[in-house]
Amino acid sequence: MVNKSLGCSKCRFSKNGCQKCRNPELYYQPKHLTKEQEERRIASLTAYEREREENIKRNKLRLEALNLPKPAVNVAKPTSSAPKKRKIKGQLEPTRRSTRETSSKKINYNFDNYDKELNAAERAFEGKSASMGYLEPNLDENLMTCEEYCERKGLKKGLKIERDFEGWVEEKTCKELNFAPTQEEHWQRMGVSGPREAVGRMGKITNAKEHSRKCLHTNPNMYFYRHCKPGEEPKWGPWEEDEIQLFMETATKYGVGDNWGLFSSYIPGRVGYSCNQAYRSIMLPRGLLLDDHYLLTDSGKTVIRKKRTGLKKGY
Repeated sequence: MVNKSLGCSKCRFSKNGCQKCRNPELYYQPKHLTKEQEERRIASLTAYEREREENIKRNKLRLEALNLPKPAVNVAKPTSSAPKKRKIKGQLEPTRRSTRETSSKKINYNFDNYDKELNAAERAFEGKSASMGYLEPNLDENLMTCEEYCERKGLKKGLKIERDFEGWVEEKTCKELNFAPTQEEHWQRMGVSGPREAVGRMGKITNAKEHSRKCLHTNPNMYFYRHCKPGEEPKWGPWEEDEIQLFMETATKYGVGDNWGLFSSYIPGRVGYSCNQAYRSIMLPRGLLLDDHYLLTDSGKTVIRKKRTGLKKGY
């Protein structure tokens, strides 16, 4: 019979069993029991528990017979959590902890040479925006149009870009994502005038990438600029020749230069950001496409000449 009056070994002096596991058979075993209590305790044990206690006693006797040295226990000295008080010598004025302004190494920012080079580059081409593109402090290189660059490098002149991208999401992707076949029908189905109104209903933007993930139907151009279509594996690294050929076919059919998110839906695995970079670093320097909105240096770097004004659809 289980003695419940001794309390539980977990909750100690509870007389109604363990308050944690609610098991009335668990009880507290004090270090020193009377003879009657010990007999009752042994009588309440199972055969397995009796054998276990015998093994424990036998192992203790064996350890005592070996006379093993007891391990030294290092007790760490208690440390006070209170901060140490500083000794103040005399009356001190409050000092500044930061040494940023009092540093001995002062950096002098001299923009005189940079401004001269920048102004010279701005005068070279009327309407060029020096605040955009890949401008560097050293602007000794001559800036050329795409046609002049091809003539200087001996490249075959490619397609002249005369219109921005005028397409919609790729036809197969439209069917998979249940998009309308045209932009106008898509906005009418959503009950908005355009993507600006649709995105405005979603609230304040906190993270551009995560926000664009929610704009698959409200603004596909924003979504595809940073993401591939759902379930498609993105591609990174150098562009292959078949991808470049697909880029050229899309540019010839629909135009190029704006709405890179929608443009990238025609190139599997590529996002709008990647297509924009490929346009500047591959298509224009190779002479595959000619764009009056860009200028090129002798090394093949692109500089934006003027902003694009072809499309006014709110993207």
